[in-house]
Amino acid sequence: MKKKKSFFLRILAVVIGLLVIFLILTVLNGTVGNPITAYLATNKIRTYVAETYSEDNLIVNRATYNFKDSSYGSIVHSPTSEDTIFRVSMRNGRIEDDYPYEVANKFTTLRRLEDALNKEVEAVIKEGFPYQMRLIGAKMPDMESQVLTLDMPYHIQKLPSPIEVIVWTSVDKPSYDIMAQRMLELRKLMEQNDLPIGIYSIRLEYPYHEENGQLMPDNFESLAVDGFPAEQLIERPDLPRILEEYAVEKEREGNKVKEAEKKGALDK
Repeated sequence: MKKKKSFFLRILAVVIGLLVIFLILTVLNGTVGNPITAYLATNKIRTYVAETYSEDNLIVNRATYNFKDSSYGSIVHSPTSEDTIFRVSMRNGRIEDDYPYEVANKFTTLRRLEDALNKEVEAVIKEGFPYQMRLIGAKMPDMESQVLTLDMPYHIQKLPSPIEVIVWTSVDKPSYDIMAQRMLELRKLMEQNDLPIGIYSIRLEYPYHEENGQLMPDNFESLAVDGFPAEQLIERPDLPRILEEYAVEKEREGNKVKEAEKKGALDK
């Protein structure tokens, strides 16, 4: 009797062990994918890339699993073109790639140029704008990516679009008088460093405190002037009033757009 019981317990332990292994493999397969399937997907993607883009001598990374859509995908890049980088994915035997969107439309070029622009402008502002800030940025808001050329070199003086600088900074009590002063200081700093900024967007916030490792305003009320043209940013007594009127009109236009979008959604 004892032998039968011992044998039964051993069989039960084996079954439970196999069940645990099966459950672990199922969870892993659903989160990181199947190594064999990943290997097969990599080979199929490499074949697809070689046939579709044979002239580019592209490098295909090993496919990885995307649990969000149950696909396997590879990053493909060129050894000679920094802007030729895109993703090829395979799902249920079907292969798709985003080369036409990312590379052909020059979005990879646009992101590279804006990243370099942002770093250059941010370094100048951090060094020469002596105020507490929680956001610094620069972008080309009106840039049409199609006018760019693949792998074009970055030079801030030769960018084919106006540059917008964005700063969120703190002040004890936000006002348009202080807004005018800060914007003039920022423009002077940009000109001193030969940075051709065409648009200024500044937000004045109350002093910051740290919350979960991030700076947050003590009071979330703020003043913002977005998209102000550089040619209108000149030292004059009524500049605070001009900035306030500009901000009010900008908000009014934004509300009209939101109402139109809301109405369009309801009409559908």
